Amino acid sequence: MTAVPLHPRRRAFGALVITTILLLAASGVRADPNTVLATSMWPMYGHDSKHTFQTSFVGPAVPNQLDPIQVPDKITSQATVTPDGLFLVDMGFSVIGVRSDGRRLWQSRLAADAKFSAPTVDTNGFFYVGDRGNALTKYATDTGAQICRFIVHEDGDVRCSPTISVKFPDRIYISEAGVSGGFFALGTQGSTACQVIWEIPPGHIPGTSNSIALADSSPGSGDSKGFIIHAAQQFIFAIQDDGTGGEIKFQRKLDGPTEGSSPTIEPVSGKIFVGTWTKTFYGLNPADFSDVFPPRTLDSAIKSTAALSPDGSTVYVLTERGGIYAIDTTTGEDRPGFPITTTHNNFHITNAPSVDGLGNIYMAGSDHHVRGFHPDGTLFFDSTIGQNVTTPVTIIDGGLLVGAWNKKLYRFCPDPTGPPTAEHVCGFTVDTTSP
Repeated sequence: MTAVPLHPRRRAFGALVITTILLLAASGVRADPNTVLATSMWPMYGHDSKHTFQTSFVGPAVPNQLDPIQVPDKITSQATVTPDGLFLVDMGFSVIGVRSDGRRLWQSRLAADAKFSAPTVDTNGFFYVGDRGNALTKYATDTGAQICRFIVHEDGDVRCSPTISVKFPDRIYISEAGVSGGFFALGTQGSTACQVIWEIPPGHIPGTSNSIALADSSPGSGDSKGFIIHAAQQFIFAIQDDGTGGEIKFQRKLDGPTEGSSPTIEPVSGKIFVGTWTKTFYGLNPADFSDVFPPRTLDSAIKSTAALSPDGSTVYVLTERGGIYAIDTTTGEDRPGFPITTTHNNFHITNAPSVDGLGNIYMAGSDHHVRGFHPDGTLFFDSTIGQNVTTPVTIIDGGLLVGAWNKKLYRFCPDPTGPPTAEHVCGFTVDTTSP
């Protein structure tokens, strides 16, 4: 199914509102007063608003590879998953919805190249994604129909993955990745959809591709209603949303660019982890960004987001030259069995590790390998695919999704079981006889 045509940038706001109403009616999506992150297997970049890259689902024990799904262009951002099992993948100038059996249900046009922005799914049947056309767009998950679009007018690539606010469930947060910089809180509901609620203008926050994390109001409370944590260029910021405006409460200058390394927040302690291109890895206290442990110097640049073990005691970090580190989140010391070096391999921007419910760590890199390690550093999963990968892998129930540059989405899942009308594939049950 092909979605409706995109709106031209010059289309007036009134037309956008009318189109929004018509598309909502056509898609059958029920309006809800709150916009809430979906509780699917993997609803956003990093899995959750703290970018833990950790899920309770268990990944595959063996590299059983199903037929790869052919897509229109190379994949450069993480695949996400809707509650009913639709895989959302953006690549080139398109975003597609693919069933777990590999059947494409729709394809929708973006304003430009998706680059790093991954779709973020809400509970109302919508998702949000950015692109290099300076756009943030809201779509319906069932049809791919465009609901509304926001355009940054100051050289504003939107390369980050959107983050849905918890404190104010009527908005999302994005940053601008062009020369100017800037930070936006955009409405998600009714007449405010894709409209600016408030912004921190260019000049106050540099441009970046990094996504936004949400801290708790008090560490460990689990409410995600505290400061907005954002890393941009050499700075990390704590931003307060008071409902009608945003204010930088404090910030810290780091020793190098953070591009690609979005902040990771440990849910129990609130500790914040971020890396730089100058090889430095930081553990920061949530109250003032002071050091939890002396900053670590790793073997090479850190260009991707860190991930956490299920108990939060270990943070996993990938480096540009193929290094895999497991670092104690309190002391900053290496865990036994680490670091590991993968030769002839690079981990680039967005190549974050992903961690399953047993603590196994999965990742893919430029050497065409998809690997899985036990928490003690033992390699138990190793498979090759057709081309290099610059995205995090997505963990689903018993499987992995891996997007590659050769225009394919790879599925590492058990062989399908059950009749065609109720085939169980990659963690979901699908009627493969239906279009």
